[in-house]
Amino acid sequence: MKIYEPELKKALLKFEKMRVSLPDEKSSVIHYKSFIRNFTKITTKHVTLPTTEIMTLLKHEKPTVFSIIRNESLNGSLYYFLTHIDFDYATAKKNFDAILEKMDKKVG
Repeated sequence: MKIYEPELKKALLKFEKMRVSLPDEKSSVIHYKSFIRNFTKITTKHVTLPTTEIMTLLKHEKPTVFSIIRNESLNGSLYYFLTHIDFDYATAKKNFDAILEKMDKKVG
């Protein structure tokens, strides 16, 4: 069954591109923080926002970026909360890929 969530699909594809193109270094932090801030504002109708999956992939694939975001986060902030999520990497990757596969092909 295909899911039509164009804003989410666009964000997930952007995250995929960032994972490939941005290095795991301090200069990438601003890009990921901006992405996370915008991503958490997305409203979906048919699927739960895969925030846990995004943060788990970031934690394992870009550990330097993740660590900097975590260390710069204030207690109680959005980034503090999101960087303290603990989830299995293999499950996160599987869930992320499954959601992306279920998305309708139409993207703006």
